[in-house]
Order: sequence, then C-alpha cells, then structure tokens
Amino acid sequence: MSSRQHRRPALPDTLDAPDIGFVAACGVYLGVICIAALVAVGIAAGWTVPTIIGSLSSAGTVGLIAGAVLANRLPGLPERLGERRRRQLGLLVTPGAFAALSGLVLFVPGLPRATATGTGFGAIASLAVGVMMISMVKTRYARAITPEEPMLSVPRQHQVTGQVALASASVAVSLAVVGSSVGVSWRAVLSNLLFVGVFFGFFLVLVLVQWASNSERGGSLLGRLLPDDQGATRFGQKYAMDAVTLDTNPDALPTLEVYELGIVLKSDTDARFLPWDAITTVRLTEEYLLFERPWWVDIRCPRGAIADSRAVYAEVQRVRQAAVTSSS
Repeated sequence: MSSRQHRRPALPDTLDAPDIGFVAACGVYLGVICIAALVAVGIAAGWTVPTIIGSLSSAGTVGLIAGAVLANRLPGLPERLGERRRRQLGLLVTPGAFAALSGLVLFVPGLPRATATGTGFGAIASLAVGVMMISMVKTRYARAITPEEPMLSVPRQHQVTGQVALASASVAVSLAVVGSSVGVSWRAVLSNLLFVGVFFGFFLVLVLVQWASNSERGGSLLGRLLPDDQGATRFGQKYAMDAVTLDTNPDALPTLEVYELGIVLKSDTDARFLPWDAITTVRLTEEYLLFERPWWVDIRCPRGAIADSRAVYAEVQRVRQAAVTSSS
C-alpha cells in the first residue's frame, strides 16, 4: 500500500436518510447544472434574452426538486461519498465538463463565443457547490464512524487549505470566459489573468512564509509584522476586537479529537477523519504537539493550549501504537 493510500474504517450497516442540509445542497447542485445548460443551449439556439430569462426559474426549480428527491431516496449517500476520495472527486466531473465545453466554444472557429457565458457559469458555480459538498460528505463520514465521545480533545492551529487556489482559479476563469464572450480582446483577458496570478502568487508566498515561520522562536512572521496595538480610536474612545489567540480565547480554536480509529480535525463548520496510518509520526516539541503527515502540512497543536502536554502526548502515542499493532 502506498503512502497516499490509507485504510479507512467501514461504515455502519445501517445509515439514516440524508439530513436536510445535504438534501438542499444536492438540489442546488443539480439546479445549477440545469440553469447553466439552459443558458448555453439557449444562446447556441439563438433564443432571445427574455426567453432565456423567463426559463431560468423553471430550470432551477426542476433541478432543485429533482436533486432533493434523488438524494432523499438514497440512505447513507453523504457518508458513502465521504468514505472514498474517488467518490468525492465524482462531484468535480461536472465542473470539468463545463470547463471543457467553455474551452471548446472559445477556441473552435464557428461556434458562438457567447455560449461560454452559460458553460463558464456552470463550471464556476458547480465547482463552488461541489467543493462545499465534498466538505459536507467528509464531515458526515467522520460523524458516522466516530459516534462515541473522543478519548482526547486538544486545540489545534488553523490550517491553510486549497480554498486560496480555488478562489484564484475561479476568478481567473471568470475573467477569461466573461471577457472573451463579450468580445474583449485576448490581450486584455491575459493581462487580467496575469494580474490575478501575481496577486494570488504574492498571497501564496506570504502564506508559505507564515507556515514555515510558525515554529520559530518569537512567534510567526505575521505575528511579528502586525502592530501590538490594534484597533481604532473615535472621539477619544478605543474600539478593538480581540484576536483569537491562546491568551484571549483558546476555546474558539479548532480541535483535534483522538479516537481508537484515528483522529478527527474538527471546527465549527466541518470535520475530517484521518486514520492512524495517515500519520507518520507524533512528536512533542518545545512549542507544539505535532502530527506529521507525508506529502502534506503537519497538524500543530500548541502546547500552551494543552493543560498537561506530556501526559496527552503519552496517551496519543499509546492509542496510536495500539491501533497500529491491531491492524498489522
């Protein structure tokens, strides 16, 4: 088994019907597909703008109802989607198809470029909903296999995820599709893409420097650059909002929960399960309880937020070793 493939616990034999949140998300996903397809087909067929606009509500309603009904008829659908990464990637097939169609109508002579308005909208909107649904199915899978209380729960640092790359890609595609479909020259479109790339490239470099400096003495780079006295003064009155730190509000930090099967990275909005064989090493440094992962960012739990970090470290090692021994 390669380092990127991990054994994931099996789901319970009996699973409940999807909750209302996931049912609604399925309806929105299919509704977006229906609306984008209608716009693309209508433009290609030469429909008038009032006709297209008048048909949007019907297409969206049909997609919304059909998606919700279909999801409600499949018990355990979100948990089964969250069980395997390949199933989760299936939610991104539709955005990829719309993106391919956008490229086709933009580069093939004779096809109406305005059709890219519908296919581009379908690519971006379905991508946004698909990414949201992937987070939802991961959360429901984590809840399904860990119904009991965690053995340990400790605060952890926020992690930078792929949302930055997703946002930059969405903005870039939006500029290219909209600009080209309304007749803007490719030179202007490419200049906009270059601006977006430079902006998000600078942001990404700053994030990487921040991540690399987290373990340095004296705090992170951004922590040293930000002023100590934050806030604004109006009419002699100081207004400021305390940052979420270990000293001000440690309970607002996301948590890492320890189970016999693995760990769950939990926040206010989602949860993600990681089996023990996805963790290569657990170390206790001067500042962090580290959960190291191959080919990915390590999970850092600040020692300042843990009451007895040595005892927690020993318990984590005991649970992890027992899980590794039982699976071998």
